[in-house]
Parts: sequence; structure tokens; C-alpha cells
Amino acid sequence: MFSAPFDINEMVETYNKRTGFKLGNEPQDKLYETYDNCPIVMEVLKSDGIAILIGASDVTTTPVPRLKIQSYFRVDPKDVLYITRLLAGGFPLVAGIRHGFLFNYLSDGQYYCAPTCENTSDAHAVALIGCGVGSNGNKTETFYKVRNSHGIKAHSHYQKREFGGDFIVWSSDVTDVWGLYLAQHEC
Repeated sequence: MFSAPFDINEMVETYNKRTGFKLGNEPQDKLYETYDNCPIVMEVLKSDGIAILIGASDVTTTPVPRLKIQSYFRVDPKDVLYITRLLAGGFPLVAGIRHGFLFNYLSDGQYYCAPTCENTSDAHAVALIGCGVGSNGNKTETFYKVRNSHGIKAHSHYQKREFGGDFIVWSSDVTDVWGLYLAQHEC
């Protein structure tokens, strides 16, 4: 699993320039069936990639290393067994989750229960980095460990602040899942 932080601000600027849309404010007729902008983001990552931040010396590194994807595929978010197998096989996976007001107050390692509304237009993308089984109320359910890139201070541990935060989300709270084939690194 790739764990270096990405230059999210640069990616957003590239997305806005390439698509002509402001990220998160795309016209609904341009979005995927669940009002998901992931396919548009994936196309930008295929063409432009995303800058990788390795440390303070990145400012002087020329060229800035970039991660690109070769292709992507949609996974049924209800197919928990398949998602588990993909994670075990090392496939990079991106998931959409609904978020509400409390999302902004998540701490590292917390369980997040998404709002129950069916409107997924307020979805947020996270990287799936692991899974397990736990008790969600009165039922046993699969959960995913996710890495969030939402803000540079999202991670409570000072050594991981630039990495975003890691938290737990129930499989039933995932709205979309996308698998990635990474492009070969150009030397």
C-alpha cells in the first residue's frame, strides 16, 4: 500500500483546470449514477497524476515525483468478500462514504457511522487500507480501515500529521468503490 502523502491542493487545482469544474461542484449530468465524481478524478489521475510529497526537500526536487494510474474499475460496494480479496491482494481501492457534520471531528482510530440519508451527493473519497469484522450495534459486520486525506492535521499522531487520518468505517456506509491499476513508474 502506498503511504506517502499526496499534494492534494495541487491535484485539486489540476482537476479544476482540466475539467473546467470546481471539485465538488460538478454539474449533476456530468457525474456517475450515484452523483459520484470519482470517474472524472480518475481520468485526471490517468493523464496528470498526483504529486507525491516526500519531505521538506520536495520544494527543491525536480521533477516532483508523481503517481499515475493506468486504469480503474468499479466494484460493487455490497460485494464485501470481493473487496476483502482485493485488499488482501494489494489492490489500491478508493471508496466513497457519506459524510456529515461529525466527520470533521474524527480522530485517528475512531469508528465513523455515516449519516443514514440516501443522498450521496455529499460523499467523500477515502483510501481503503484494511478490513476486519466487528459488532455494529446488534449485528456482526465487516468494517474497513480507511486513510483520509481531509486536511493535513487529520491524524492525531504528530509523526503522521501530513498523512491524513486513519479511521474505521462500516461496509454498509460505503457508497462506491473503485479499484486502481497503477501506471509503471517513469524513470
